[in-house]
Amino acid sequence: MTYQHVLRRLIPSETNDPEQVMWRYRCPNPTCPCRDPESHKHFYLDTEEGMGYCFRCRKGMSLVRFLALTLNVSREYAQFYAYGDRELVLQASGGIEENRRRGRLSREEGIIPGMQLPQYIRSAVGHPYLKKRGIGDKLAQEKGLCYCERGDFAHRIIVPLILEGGKVVGFSGRSTRDSTPKNLYPTGFPKRRVVYNEPALTGDWAVLVEGELGDAFSVMRVTPFVGALYGNRIHALQAMRLAQRGIRRIWWMIDGKEDPLPGATTLSMMGFEVRIVEVPPALDPGAMSPLEVQRALNSARLFALRRLE
Repeated sequence: MTYQHVLRRLIPSETNDPEQVMWRYRCPNPTCPCRDPESHKHFYLDTEEGMGYCFRCRKGMSLVRFLALTLNVSREYAQFYAYGDRELVLQASGGIEENRRRGRLSREEGIIPGMQLPQYIRSAVGHPYLKKRGIGDKLAQEKGLCYCERGDFAHRIIVPLILEGGKVVGFSGRSTRDSTPKNLYPTGFPKRRVVYNEPALTGDWAVLVEGELGDAFSVMRVTPFVGALYGNRIHALQAMRLAQRGIRRIWWMIDGKEDPLPGATTLSMMGFEVRIVEVPPALDPGAMSPLEVQRALNSARLFALRRLE
């Protein structure tokens, strides 16, 4: 479900691209410096999730609250603007229980529902596939890696997505037999809402990579402060979670065949200090040795955003 039609109708903007999921606005929080007309727009709204976050005042809010503050209307009116006939919208999108499971009806905006790991799994410690990728037994056990023997995720390494307190909110299955797709995700996986390895990001900086089992585990041999985005771009809710953990500096390390500038630009506009880590064109971080990763991190160049507005 997308809310772009609602936003175009109520808050017209010539700068937001319909092809983009994240749209930028001035923060409606009354105490935010972003409300100054001379200030840049620091509030990012995910038009599919209906969640936004300001990287200036570090406040998050739902689409309903954003509309209520921006349009100066009551919450009830904002709900009607956002959803129309609420019961019809809920029915069309899976019903109340399905929406509650997805977290759409939760008053605690950051809640992500838990998820069960697949059946027929055993510990992957000592598995030849992990040995081949240089992932030691201690790290495999620490991250809870499993091997699925049969079922939908048969012959795959299961990488649990674990948040603070040990709550499992998702998992991925990495093929050990070169089958497609290489990475398999269950239905309802919160791909754009979380960052892999969040509990380990305890400082004010982090290395961000695309994939978990390949890229993140390769960098973990050098530093534990690495998170995976499940893709080559960062979404507003992922950035919000990083900011809430106190992270201010990002080492941006994506596959060598990808252009790092779009992601670096997005992170910089969100208020992070960004360093671009050079990865050889034919490689991804998962194919680099610990020495190569260390050298690449040490030589990362500071990204300077050229503001055009």
